[in-house]
Amino acid sequence: EIYTLSLHDALPIFEILKVNLIPEQAMDKNLHLSIKFTDSLKTFSLILRRGVLEVQPFEIKGSSVQIETDEVSWKEVVTGNRSLPVSMATGLLSVTGDRVSLINFFNSFRE
Repeated sequence: EIYTLSLHDALPIFEILKVNLIPEQAMDKNLHLSIKFTDSLKTFSLILRRGVLEVQPFEIKGSSVQIETDEVSWKEVVTGNRSLPVSMATGLLSVTGDRVSLINFFNSFRE
């Protein structure tokens, strides 16, 4: 099955993250990730601060982690259909910056 994602398809993925956020596990966190989709060339900023996830459809400078991947792979990682560590190890998710922060980020959400 081949399908492409539009901006409207990408945004619900970030909404899934917001719904699955466990505020108690993120109260002391202040993490800033930037995601660049290699297929659509869209960029998003995710800021997890004091139990709240903010998503912006553009890059905000100063992120501690930069991720490059395609939208489908990101969706699979976010929904738990693809392993984050395996995706990082195989290069499906290209990660620069603080990898521990990325794992910390995902530990704030329900599986």
